[in-house]
Amino acid sequence: MKPFYWLVYTFFVLYRDYNRGLARRHLQDYEGTIEDYNQAIKIDPKYVKAY
Repeated sequence: MKPFYWLVYTFFVLYRDYNRGLARRHLQDYEGTIEDYNQAIKIDPKYVKAY
């Protein structure tokens, strides 16, 4: 089992990348959006919002 701090860190990094992707999409930076969503998917492939 992974330590609790690792789970918390992973959770915050996942949402950071996803939210940054949302902001970049709003700014019409589509390449940056794809990069951020791909990072979120690497962290948690089951996170449906990033697809």
